[in-house]
Amino acid sequence: MSDEELWELAKGTAVPPGRQVDLAYQDHKREVEKLTATTSEWMDDLLIEQPMISNKKGQDKILIIVGEFTLNSDLTSIFSEGGFSVACISYYPEALLKLCEFKPDIVILDEALPGWGGIEACAELHSIFSVPVILLGEDSIGETWARAVEAGAEFYLRKPFSCDESLVARVRAILRRYKGRREMIEKRKQ
Repeated sequence: MSDEELWELAKGTAVPPGRQVDLAYQDHKREVEKLTATTSEWMDDLLIEQPMISNKKGQDKILIIVGEFTLNSDLTSIFSEGGFSVACISYYPEALLKLCEFKPDIVILDEALPGWGGIEACAELHSIFSVPVILLGEDSIGETWARAVEAGAEFYLRKPFSCDESLVARVRAILRRYKGRREMIEKRKQ
């Protein structure tokens, strides 16, 4: 909020009527500064990522980009128990940096990311990085599923999902298919 906007707000809220506008302005300015500091702390909390789970040689790597802490934690457990190396990020711009560093074999992306649309993020990931993406969402009709596939998603999974084994099996199947395509392309280049 700009100083001019705060001044206009102060003029309208100088209560009681005899109160000076500049005092009301100072009160509003302090409130905005508190709110800005709180928002900054909240954003810092979003950027805190969960630690990497073992990264043994030969393990497939999954990058999970989900803003919801509980879902992030559940997916980390599911895939680390399934034998994957897992990195979690809850904020999309940070995930782009992690993609370059971690070099995942597959990305699981939530449709409802804080400050970013999942379909747009999926399209961007698909255009920049050669990595399969599974998009998580809540579309029961199927419209988002079609848009997700057009954006480059390998699979659209509706939340909430219940069967952990089928999710791990789905990811393994996508990775087998993707690695097979990559090998075929490499053979054609030779």
